[in-house]
Amino acid sequence: MNTLTPIKQDLLQPAKNIEDVISICDPRRPLSSGEEINAFYVDRGSTVRDEIRLQLEINDLKRGIPVKFLLTGHKGSGKSTELNYLCNEISDRYFIVKVGFGLRPDISHVDIIVKAAMALLTNATDQKVINRTAVQIAEGTLDKFLSFIQNTVLGGLPYRENFDASSGLNIKINALGLEFEGKYEAEASSRDKIRANAENKLHEYISYINELSEKVRETYGKNVLFVFEDTDKLDIDAAKQLFYNRTRALTEFFPSAIYLFPIGLRYATEFANIQQYFNNAYCLDNIKTHHRNGEKYTEGWEILQKFVRNRISTNLITDSAEEKIIAASGGLVRSLIQLLSSAALSALAKERYRIEDADADRAIVRLRGEFIARLKDEDYALLKERYESKRLSGNISIQNLLQSLALLEYANGGDPWCDVHPAILPTVLERTKRNV
Repeated sequence: MNTLTPIKQDLLQPAKNIEDVISICDPRRPLSSGEEINAFYVDRGSTVRDEIRLQLEINDLKRGIPVKFLLTGHKGSGKSTELNYLCNEISDRYFIVKVGFGLRPDISHVDIIVKAAMALLTNATDQKVINRTAVQIAEGTLDKFLSFIQNTVLGGLPYRENFDASSGLNIKINALGLEFEGKYEAEASSRDKIRANAENKLHEYISYINELSEKVRETYGKNVLFVFEDTDKLDIDAAKQLFYNRTRALTEFFPSAIYLFPIGLRYATEFANIQQYFNNAYCLDNIKTHHRNGEKYTEGWEILQKFVRNRISTNLITDSAEEKIIAASGGLVRSLIQLLSSAALSALAKERYRIEDADADRAIVRLRGEFIARLKDEDYALLKERYESKRLSGNISIQNLLQSLALLEYANGGDPWCDVHPAILPTVLERTKRNV
């Protein structure tokens, strides 16, 4: 879940100096607001976003048939930016509820349902749905939900009522939502108690999700769409536990939903069984810098060049440094942005006004060091073999290398294939004692 401060208004343009490059090129930050998207978004030629939007329009909006999607891609491939773009596109027709989990490695099916219910409730309050639905309050829908959360979700946990008896229902719900988030995210023991309280009542949570979603649709004129962020950060074993063992729970509620999932899981033997519960599973491809035979892919190169020049004035980087950074990124957007930021920091430390070859080289060495720190000795031989064969397969070692970004997947309209991340390739060749 992105909790970073939005980019300042005066930085929503290509950087005019090296210091601005460091602020604008933050590899942790997807483009989120409409202003950021308008300033920096680059059309990568993918149809994923359009296909998801069309299925939502055709099935959910026109026919009342909810749809569930899986979306994967490498960490840093641009999935969150594409989802944010989609959400901005359809915000006039959908009540969008984003559900994030941060970097926690232990997301369970209970977490999914409980946090979805809480996020829907607090989002509805924030967007004034409750204040506009006095009849619904009289019917007791929200009072009943509030009581359920107090007694079931936070049952047995200390709870601070930071409002008086005369407080409006929306104030109570917002206060309860803050209390829930604090306990759920910051306190492992409280999270375990909430899970235990909720485990045998998931059908009630799902019932409340469905009921409140219908109230939102009737009152606000929009269908609910859940977007589950951060679920792609799970390791392979945890992802299998969630998506394979608990798939039915993830798709049982009525509103449409999009789940991010780890790219390694796409090649697990269990994936075919997972996929049958969803309308479609999509992969956001990396941007090819070269064809499978090693020949330069000019179209991909030009797209990556747009990423650079949308964020950096051309006088702030030499042509050769730009080429080095694009080549070393492997077409992974986060690597590209990280290399630009790291090279800008190097240039600033050397009191240069632009990024030069030496700065690009230093940034690439830093990125290579990150790979070296997390790769095992036995990984290098497998990376070398895949560098030569470009072949993808479903064994666990390949799944883990895809997940670690040492191995990158490409397709862009053709059969998928893989290659070693260019930043670590020199070390792979050196350690396997073989030349190209």
